[in-house]
Amino acid sequence: MKYVVVGNYGAQNLGDEMILEGMIEMLKKADNAAEICVLKGDEKFPAGIKSGIKWIFGRNKNTKEKVKNCDYFILGGGGLFGSLSNYANIIWGLQAIYAYRNQKPVLMLGQSVGKIKNKYIKKLVKNIFNKATLISVRDEKSKENLKKIGVTKKIVVVPDLAFYRGNNVYEKQMSLHGIDHDSAPSKDVIIALRQMQNLTEEFKNNFAQFVKWLKQEEKMNVKFVNFQTGQVDNDEILHKEIKGMVGDSPQASDKDSSLSIITPKSSEEAINLFKNANFAVCMRLHSIITAMLTNTQFVAINYAEKVENLVDYMGAKENLLEMQNVSFETLKNLYNKKIKTSKKHFSEKIDEFISLYLKKLPK
Repeated sequence: MKYVVVGNYGAQNLGDEMILEGMIEMLKKADNAAEICVLKGDEKFPAGIKSGIKWIFGRNKNTKEKVKNCDYFILGGGGLFGSLSNYANIIWGLQAIYAYRNQKPVLMLGQSVGKIKNKYIKKLVKNIFNKATLISVRDEKSKENLKKIGVTKKIVVVPDLAFYRGNNVYEKQMSLHGIDHDSAPSKDVIIALRQMQNLTEEFKNNFAQFVKWLKQEEKMNVKFVNFQTGQVDNDEILHKEIKGMVGDSPQASDKDSSLSIITPKSSEEAINLFKNANFAVCMRLHSIITAMLTNTQFVAINYAEKVENLVDYMGAKENLLEMQNVSFETLKNLYNKKIKTSKKHFSEKIDEFISLYLKKLPK
């Protein structure tokens, strides 16, 4: 079977690439002869003047052919619908509409759907989901939100697909290297924040104070981990700013430093960083997932509905810290408290989804 997959891939976001890795592994387990084509960046169907001009002049000439020749069109997961801008909902909605126009069955896999207020966006999202052959969402609230706007198709709740590939990577790393429980506890603390336009100076100052305390009082190595780079929402911008506020030059070499900025190139690298850490402060959604995968004690900063929904679904609500409650004292207390987390085998639920649904798709 031939599958065309569309999502926010190739945008220098490690979390989206982790979803894609899990999706590919899942599809191959469901169909060992699967031919998978991933449309990245400019390969997507046009959704505006700029992309339309590129389309007209043939930059995406192969996209339509790939969709025409596929057996299933997959709109891949992540927070594509709901709490994003109206324009973002339109961009992703149009991808499904083009597939329907080509008479292709659409699979909506691994979606997060926030609350939708705009009546026209509600209608768009309702229609494209109701036409789908199969719908899976990654938390119960997303299922609720779809039902509220009138989606009547069956909706299956399946853990974030990053858990599927990630769990296999983690188990492999543990079997090869493990963790030396006789050695001293790790001196690494990971901080994975999300660059946002509306972050206050108070928020940044609180983190700078916390990082300085970790370094000077606790003698910890602090590692800022970027999950998003590139031109949009580049986490490195925020991490460098806080590093400078701590008193360490943003341009200083990270070599042999107790304060470093790291951009993992793969899920394997991210998992290795987290499994060897003592504690993690996570804002990026897939930094939370990586902490859960590796059983790393963490606190999750709730900047968006999808974060709260994920943490709630994973049974870790006590690890959640609201944006307005971020302070030096709160961060310090949560670090000292180190809320216990228990590794959950979410890959088993994805295996169940494969058996009950993906393997039963019409050939």
